[in-house]
Amino acid sequence: MKLLSQRWGMAVLAICTMLLGTKGLQAQEQQGLLTVKRIYSQPSLGGKLNRGVQWSPDGKAASYFEKKGQAEHAKSELWAMDAVTGEKRLLVSSEKLETVLPAERKEPSQATGLGRRAASEYCWAPDGNAILFIGPNSLG
Repeated sequence: MKLLSQRWGMAVLAICTMLLGTKGLQAQEQQGLLTVKRIYSQPSLGGKLNRGVQWSPDGKAASYFEKKGQAEHAKSELWAMDAVTGEKRLLVSSEKLETVLPAERKEPSQATGLGRRAASEYCWAPDGNAILFIGPNSLG
């Protein structure tokens, strides 16, 4: 009889702990704290990845390629973001980039090894007044 009452006591304790624990998790989520549930839920915490991130020569802005559109209609543009204010400005439109950089291959490329597709590259002029684009066969 004593063993049975101990088991019931443990079961009640486990249920109370579980109920109180879920209330605590809900409170953490409402406060904006990072929980395991939030880590694995949508939208992703990682955000979207941008290619070609570089600091401008004066260190006041970060430049990066951003895709506009979706799937095969997606086109890259070169943007800059002010490091202090977060204000974005378009540096090179997708139409101008298409004339400078090679078109992306339509057939799938390997993730590693031979045949790997390199990301488009660019370099800032030391004074920050020009950008040099580096393609596989030419400079732009």
